[in-house]
Amino acid sequence: MDRNLILAENQVLETQGLILRKISLEDVPAIYEIESNHEVTKYHEFSAHQSLEAASASIAKTFLATPLTNWGIVEKSSGKLIGTIDFFIIASKYAEFSWALNQDYWGKGYMTEAVKRLIQLCFDDLQLLVVQAKHHPANKQSGRVMEKSGMIYRGNIFGCLKGDELLLLDYYALSQEEYKEQNHA
Repeated sequence: MDRNLILAENQVLETQGLILRKISLEDVPAIYEIESNHEVTKYHEFSAHQSLEAASASIAKTFLATPLTNWGIVEKSSGKLIGTIDFFIIASKYAEFSWALNQDYWGKGYMTEAVKRLIQLCFDDLQLLVVQAKHHPANKQSGRVMEKSGMIYRGNIFGCLKGDELLLLDYYALSQEEYKEQNHA
């Protein structure tokens, strides 16, 4: 199985309310709107963007450099880019997720919908063994997204967010077997 080919064939994914698509430089204003908000970036590894140029550089560094595993989240009803979601594959067996969502769209279930769709891609198409994510303990909203997406709290794991500050982060994961039990029971 060629995972890169599968990812290339899944450039656009749909859910009931969302379109997940690739990010381009045309998305600079929307990315700036999302990632210039300190509430959105408070618990991320990157700091809030201070300019459109910083948003452009972020798109080039993050989304254009590794396009196969990065998507923009578009609300179907408005056509607006409201967030981003990505994962990276570890040792050809695991996927680790991260995301950011425009604060105006928090609490509406959009991120859970996007995460569930990518979990489906990871297990059904890419045949990965585990999906995982971690969050700052104070970022309860991300923890709720992980739970609602089917991931299971596993404990704490060391990690860094901004700079070199070592933190104990809340760690969630879901195995392929658990996914099958949840979705095909």
